[in-house]
Amino acid sequence: MSTDTTYYELLGVAPDAPKDEIRSAYQAKLADVRADRTREEETRRPSDDVIRAKRQEEAELRTAWQILSDPVQRQRYDEKVYVDGTGEADTEPDTDADEAEPSDEPVEAVEDELVPAPAARAGARSAAG
Repeated sequence: MSTDTTYYELLGVAPDAPKDEIRSAYQAKLADVRADRTREEETRRPSDDVIRAKRQEEAELRTAWQILSDPVQRQRYDEKVYVDGTGEADTEPDTDADEAEPSDEPVEAVEDELVPAPAARAGARSAAG
């Protein structure tokens, strides 16, 4: 995925698309990628690069689905990617951060609160128990 491509663009949906539409688009795109990979394998022995690229494409689709299907993660993603409600992706580098004057005010540490996948939580519980 290009760094300028959003998860919405990857799945071919609008940024205000409902979850059901995102799910359908994800499933259709994933089926297309898997069908392409199967055709490639049936017609000739694909190179390791081709196999890696198809796996990477599947992983990007899964990540897009995981983020956009979770309301909290989707909101964080939207805040990170989109600026001032215009629907335009923020692809400009943040140059203001380098030019900002240092402040004497204390800075609070902020932890990223992305929710781990259910399998990761189950594994953590069984390891602890």
